[in-house]
Amino acid sequence: MIKKELMGKHSVSCVIPAYNEERFLPYVLEAINDYPGFCEIIVMDNCSTDRTAEVASRYSNVTVVTNEVNLGKSGSVRKGINLAKGDVVVLLDADLRNLQHRHIDKMVVKVVDEGYDLVLSDRAGDRMSRIYGWTDCTRFMSGEKVFYKKDFLSIDFTGFDGYLFDIKLNMYFMDNEKRCYNYYFDDLFCATKGDKDGYWQGLKNYYKVSVAIIKAAGAKNYLKQFYFFETNRLPHLSSRLRDNRWRYVIIPAIHVACFVGAVLTTAKLNITRASSKIEQRTFS
Repeated sequence: MIKKELMGKHSVSCVIPAYNEERFLPYVLEAINDYPGFCEIIVMDNCSTDRTAEVASRYSNVTVVTNEVNLGKSGSVRKGINLAKGDVVVLLDADLRNLQHRHIDKMVVKVVDEGYDLVLSDRAGDRMSRIYGWTDCTRFMSGEKVFYKKDFLSIDFTGFDGYLFDIKLNMYFMDNEKRCYNYYFDDLFCATKGDKDGYWQGLKNYYKVSVAIIKAAGAKNYLKQFYFFETNRLPHLSSRLRDNRWRYVIIPAIHVACFVGAVLTTAKLNITRASSKIEQRTFS
């Protein structure tokens, strides 16, 4: 738990943007409804056509704000943060699984006690997104973020909606030389696009998202994230890459190697499973 003297200096608001999340939202609200570090929990219902608002309103510590028109992700988040009372904001995805108080504690402490300006979660579950998850890029688009409200209000998100909202946020902090951190959690998961849209449609959506992000940010800014964000997974590597002039060569090489390794590992598992099935049929 966060030390009381630290939280005495700050008030922390939690904002959860949600669109048609009646299925997954209860997992998140069950986990945080009694979290003592929040001064408020705001669920931004972005004109959902399901029972998202009804589900959220069942929780005593949750304030539900329903937009009159669909504002898009960035518009809905901006509205929620403008309404927030705290000087520190915790953004959470509405489709998280296994969220626990300690996950929030660790991210908030990085901001209020250790001098970081932006902290993103790095969810182990994102590696379950085939192809896109293997590239290790999903950690920069994480929906779990902690930052100061004043920094967020300085950003012009015009033209940056959906997943472009995330890259615009990251670019602001990088351009202003603010400290950024990726906190890896090996037990935090979320619903993937494959879970929501089916495997092939999910894969197609990931491709569209990737192309749109790189076009909006530019390849240089996109790659900059890999060495600018410190991480508890590879702390020494990330600190060395930040000042290495060959970083734009080294970083892609590392991630190509990771991608190839992930593909080969998956292929090996599939071959092993296939061989096992053949053996079972032979002996039967």
